[in-house]
Amino acid sequence: MNADKISVTLSEWERCDSESNNALKGFFLDGDPAVQEIARHLSNEGMLVISELRKGLSITPTSYVGRVELGDLQITIRPKIEDSPLLQLLRYAYRLRNFHLFTPTDYPSESRTFQDILISQLATEANELILRGLHRRYVRLDETMATPRGRINIKRIAREGGIARAALPCTHYHRLEDCLVNQVLVEGLHLGARLTDDMHLKSKLHRLASSIQDGISPTRLNQGTCLAPLLRLKDET
Repeated sequence: MNADKISVTLSEWERCDSESNNALKGFFLDGDPAVQEIARHLSNEGMLVISELRKGLSITPTSYVGRVELGDLQITIRPKIEDSPLLQLLRYAYRLRNFHLFTPTDYPSESRTFQDILISQLATEANELILRGLHRRYVRLDETMATPRGRINIKRIAREGGIARAALPCTHYHRLEDCLVNQVLVEGLHLGARLTDDMHLKSKLHRLASSIQDGISPTRLNQGTCLAPLLRLKDET
């Protein structure tokens, strides 16, 4: 995080203002309209109430947890529930594998956040996927080959008036790791590395991404690209 930024860490429903936190004394939101709009949206939605008072900012979180950056202010909201029970609840709710690979030494306690918990689980799941072998899908290839493979394309031979060289047009299928599922996985690892401030976790995510990204095309993460692999895998099972 930029040294000029102010970082405030709170628990759910824990109010913070210039009286309880000296960092907020005389501090006001950036005049950038985009920052002001985000703050208004968070307040209107009841996710995080941010008020500019005479002496500085007042921040009142609700039941939402995570991290948000508003100009030079970084706000981290941690869940009230302790880490170990929270991990077990997440595992149960999302039907994830056991968290036995997630040890308390993964982070220093003062920097442990909800998003770091999720990112750490992403790293654990990704590592297991890589060890088991990445998902591959069959891609149809139409090639003219000196050594035939797959199915000879008789229609193409007839359309071209016969065979004019020592090669045959063939249709075959090749299993490739360069598919949307793995593209989303690589981009997700890179995104996680950008979101976490934990250097150990950041290094682990970069290491995992670099171990599989060769030969996998980059993609853009959005709702469509994230949901498409899940629907495709469901159709294939």
